[in-house]
Amino acid sequence: GIIDTFFTHLSDEEKVALRTLVPEVGTNKGLVGYNKPTDAKEVFRLRRGAHIPFPNDAFKQCVLGCFEIFEHVMDCCMEVVVTSLGFSYEQFLESAIDRHTYYHLRKKHLPIDHSPNLSISTSPFDLFRYNNSIQSRSANCFEHIDPGFMTIVPCSSTVGLSIFDTQTGVWRAVENWLTPHEHFIVFNGKTLQDLSDNIYPSAAHRVDKAATRRVSMVYELRSQPNFVAAPL
Repeated sequence: GIIDTFFTHLSDEEKVALRTLVPEVGTNKGLVGYNKPTDAKEVFRLRRGAHIPFPNDAFKQCVLGCFEIFEHVMDCCMEVVVTSLGFSYEQFLESAIDRHTYYHLRKKHLPIDHSPNLSISTSPFDLFRYNNSIQSRSANCFEHIDPGFMTIVPCSSTVGLSIFDTQTGVWRAVENWLTPHEHFIVFNGKTLQDLSDNIYPSAAHRVDKAATRRVSMVYELRSQPNFVAAPL
């Protein structure tokens, strides 16, 4: 597909040129566009409000179209969860989510006068390519818990995502039970766990090695910088 072609057909120099630093809270810098954090994986990151250095228009249209689908799925899932906790979903969005993400979820136009919290979204949409090479000494992705509210990952044609089953103490390769490119995997992050007072616990997960390369998309909804995740 278009996304796999981006990772495989562009030279390292061309991909590195598609990398942009963006301002974060305080003096920190974030990164959008291309990055290669280890020899095991490459990533192309999007965040609303950032200038994304797309390699071509076809790639741009494909990725932005996918981004909108992920935002719609996230919107539906979060509304179910937040209302189940007895809280107004609209009030939750207004207080917990950065303005760029809020306006995209609500399909509203951004105000002309951008205040500082409108600058860059905190929620990343990532395109990953795991090469699964026997020469790679790095793990694909170590066990971790995402910091945000919720994460969405579509089932890949190359199995790799494992989620820890706290009831049995076993890692579950969840994609074995799903249909590639048809099913989404949705799991909770640390902020939702704190917000729900452990009603919706976070999910430890990792990406295991496989026989063939893996291409995956991941969207994580994170809180705006000043949000305090106290139980609703």
